[in-house]
Amino acid sequence: MKRILTLSLIIIFINQALSQDIKEYYFKFKIKDQSELDKITRIISIDNVKDNKVYAYALQHELDQFLDMGYKVEFIEKQIPKSIAMATTVADMSNWDKYPTYEVYRQMMKNFQSDFPDICKLDSIGTTNDGRQLYVLKISDNVHNNEAEPEFFYTSTMHGDETTGFILLLRLADSLLTTYNSANEIKNLVDHMEIYINPNANPDGTYAGGNSTVASATRTNGYADINRDFPDPNIGANSPYQPETQAMMDYAEERNFSISANFHGGAEVLNYPWDTWYISENRHADTEWFEKICTDYVASARTVSSSYMTDVTADGVTHGASWYKVNGSRQDYMNYWHQCREITIELSSTKLLASENLNKYWDYNKQALINLIEESLYGLKGTVKNDEGNPVHAMIWINDHDEENDSSMVFSNPDFGDYYRPIESGNYNITASAQGYLPTTIENINIAYQDSQVVNFVLQKADTCTLTGIITDASNGNPIENANVKLSNSSEYSGLTNSNGEYFIEIPEGNYQVVIEKKGYTLHKSDIELRLSDTIYHFNLYQAETEDFESNTFDQFNWQHSGSSQWVITNTDAYEGNFAAKSGVISHGQTSTLSLDVNIENSGILSFYKKVSSESAYDFLKFYIDDVEQQKWSGEINWSIADFEIDSGMHNLKWVYTKDQAVSTGNDCAWIDMISFPQFVSEINSINKADIHALSNIAIYPNPFNSYFELDFYTQQKSVLVELYDICGISLYKKRYHTVPNQKHHLIIYESDLQRNPLQIGVYFIQLKSSDGIVTRRLLKD
Repeated sequence: MKRILTLSLIIIFINQALSQDIKEYYFKFKIKDQSELDKITRIISIDNVKDNKVYAYALQHELDQFLDMGYKVEFIEKQIPKSIAMATTVADMSNWDKYPTYEVYRQMMKNFQSDFPDICKLDSIGTTNDGRQLYVLKISDNVHNNEAEPEFFYTSTMHGDETTGFILLLRLADSLLTTYNSANEIKNLVDHMEIYINPNANPDGTYAGGNSTVASATRTNGYADINRDFPDPNIGANSPYQPETQAMMDYAEERNFSISANFHGGAEVLNYPWDTWYISENRHADTEWFEKICTDYVASARTVSSSYMTDVTADGVTHGASWYKVNGSRQDYMNYWHQCREITIELSSTKLLASENLNKYWDYNKQALINLIEESLYGLKGTVKNDEGNPVHAMIWINDHDEENDSSMVFSNPDFGDYYRPIESGNYNITASAQGYLPTTIENINIAYQDSQVVNFVLQKADTCTLTGIITDASNGNPIENANVKLSNSSEYSGLTNSNGEYFIEIPEGNYQVVIEKKGYTLHKSDIELRLSDTIYHFNLYQAETEDFESNTFDQFNWQHSGSSQWVITNTDAYEGNFAAKSGVISHGQTSTLSLDVNIENSGILSFYKKVSSESAYDFLKFYIDDVEQQKWSGEINWSIADFEIDSGMHNLKWVYTKDQAVSTGNDCAWIDMISFPQFVSEINSINKADIHALSNIAIYPNPFNSYFELDFYTQQKSVLVELYDICGISLYKKRYHTVPNQKHHLIIYESDLQRNPLQIGVYFIQLKSSDGIVTRRLLKD
């Protein structure tokens, strides 16, 4: 009864709110543990967390989903300061103690350019849903040209009601422009950098009450929280994107920002990556550097006010997810996809400051804002060019420091070859690499924090080779036509085999992974080291069992269904042909499972194509071999291949679509198609085959081996061909043995007998062939 009364009061409040044309709700609620926020943040927009109290925003549909989770909420009326003064002319902004109307804001931005045309340029990078402009100022000494200089970006007010940064960035732009000729510190920055300033990234939210007031500002743009709308490195895309988000993404793609910051309000703290991962899940390689620049910012601000930035942490600095987790933040997007070191600065505990407080917050932040821009001049920097002096678009990698999973490397500007790498103190080995060039490493580079070190690279072009060879059927040695040979880590290079099974690929020297696909055969992968002296690589493909669901039934194999709903055959979406398998319709906390027992004759690669449309990071297609999860996928994933090594013998294969306890996104299902299995042992004839056919009771020892190995086998045939391959399919040993039917045979093969010796440590395959069959076993060299 008590819960019914609470929900009734909530419904009354919602109806009242709707009658007043309120687009979003602000409320608070309690949690028992911060881990609850991992799920909650997917539904509503968390604004702040203090102990176990959560403050949040929600649009109507978000609030409906959240209330279904059973939390008790207390709605909060926004506190709007009484003294919100609006400037109706540019002259009214002269004391910086008013907020501009939208028309005054536009005129101010235009005036910056017209008053300082040599060092200031105004761009509109897009428009909002309501047709307002998204403005960015560029400030630099050669403002109409792009130069080989570091690029710094300030942006504010993605949350339209968090307006402190809006005014601070307008004032910062004015300060940089008006003091350029009188302050050496400012002149040095403008002369040696390109500074970009976007005062308001969500004008629709700021001017939600009309162009003449900010008193009715909203967090969202009326449709979404923009700082939850960007692609997320953990959960993937958040498409379709709001126009403000898409414009910012497009602009970041055009530029080469090295450091940036975005401004918010509602707390006073500096927040560094990641928002989407706890530090224990994925610690950014530059965590120490982030902590130092954030601490320096706070220290500078506290020279003006010692109590500033103390309402979240004592030192005024926090790791993003450690405060509370966010998916889709601008900070994570810029760091992960653009290798730009971006931080989030929460400027004021009050979102919409009273007009008389605007000057006070400028005083707190003025020098810290300038100091942060100056960080772009520090760290490792230089150029990457080829031996002809032309710029090269290269990856700059700090050895034993950078991590692929945090995207902490940087890339040189393809126009000039210049790069900028902020980093903490240390001694580093640095590698520059680019497609078509030999990687170059420069060692023992010492650098101190807030110092700079120039490290220039000259890359030598890699020699071009013709990778060639023959693809044959492992069972009969016949050439395979139209096999697709491609390089997985260099997608521009691929080719089809001709009628003789030959392939030819022009490619620079380097290390590659060769991937070979042909319908009716198992997928083949091999790592190769391509050099001018070693360009010929032959490969054998093994015939496969294939399930493409083109029979429009599950009858071809003994498929099993379990879970809350059965998988179905669909003709509305297939990778190949007309049909594919699709997971059943399920609800929260349920699963749909498709499984199969197989007896694999020879070890090989199992592959299949999959497609997923689900809530990212929470609702998954999972694949299991013998109840061990191999991989899982979520979000919006179009048809793509997945492959896994599988040993010979009996195995259970299982595809499971599973949902968690809340939220449905996309089509809420998964598809699979074109499953390719290594060949099965015939279920009907498997016993007879072991008794009658050529090879059985095979034993290899020692395995792993060192200088030799021994081979035992039983045969009913008069001869057996024994062949040893490396992982690339290159034959190292091939000999036919005359055998006595119905007897056990014993062989010793020494490493010195092989065509290549000594062998490198790794995986090899030994194959026994007779007139009745082929058996392959894996062999390890230690």
